Amino acid sequence: MATASLMLPGPGLPMKNALSDVDVVVVPSVWEEAAGFSAIEQMIDGRLVIASDVGGLAEIVADGGLLFPMRDAAALASLMKRVLLDRSLVESIGATSRKRALALFDRDRMIRDHVRLYLKVARLPTVVSDRNTMHAA
Repeated sequence: MATASLMLPGPGLPMKNALSDVDVVVVPSVWEEAAGFSAIEQMIDGRLVIASDVGGLAEIVADGGLLFPMRDAAALASLMKRVLLDRSLVESIGATSRKRALALFDRDRMIRDHVRLYLKVARLPTVVSDRNTMHAA
């Protein structure tokens, strides 16, 4: 049977180094997140992410990890047990996780997409309505 351990890094210890031996990360958010950066960072490093199925976090993780209903401790425990009992999930889902994160959150692609969007918006003439809000013409 696999052994498990819990590490709580102290202040000043860089998280990258602290997580170097970690295979699975749990993100049990209980609120909506627009962008789950903690999940993205772990996915890029090829870690299996077990996360709450809520908001942007669920959209980010999707098939690149395992999702459980928010605040459902039994479902979370079940997923954690599943990973402990089937270590092949760590490698297979971790690889999917990394591919997904690199495809969606590649810095150069994100910069290109933002520049395209800004250029598109800049070319649209706008009109001011009677409520002082701007709309595309």
